[in-house]
Amino acid sequence: MTHGLVFEPIEHRYFLDGRELPSITTILKNVWIDTFPRAELADLAYAAERGKAVHEATALDDRGELDEASVDPVVRPYLDAWRRFRKESGFRPEPHLIECPLARADLGFAGTPDRGGWIGADPIVLEIKAVTALHPRVGLQLAAQQLLFWGMHL
Repeated sequence: MTHGLVFEPIEHRYFLDGRELPSITTILKNVWIDTFPRAELADLAYAAERGKAVHEATALDDRGELDEASVDPVVRPYLDAWRRFRKESGFRPEPHLIECPLARADLGFAGTPDRGGWIGADPIVLEIKAVTALHPRVGLQLAAQQLLFWGMHL
């Protein structure tokens, strides 16, 4: 966690010691031409709800608090894939770094990685995506998040 960081989730704004810092998302929107395919609003709303449910299930699972009976059949394949990834990669999530806002004053930005943790001795951040294809800017998003996480360990 970044000392002095305040995150306002409704407006998705970050303040470090009273100074607003741009989010990774804001920076990427300002420098990247949006090439996301346009979908029907109903499809986007469904995808957003599915993503929230997948994030919640994986977070509860990582904390050891998941009630298996509560997992929706739509979410189950994503949860199973997450568990398989953790097992095969050896990823160990840090419970206090599950969707934890972070900032780098020296680099002037903030963000909220989905997961911070470890593979072996290496600190790593991960994004959990409930999609069939990744947008090219996801790599930039992860690189920026990794800088946030490394800042905690410098």
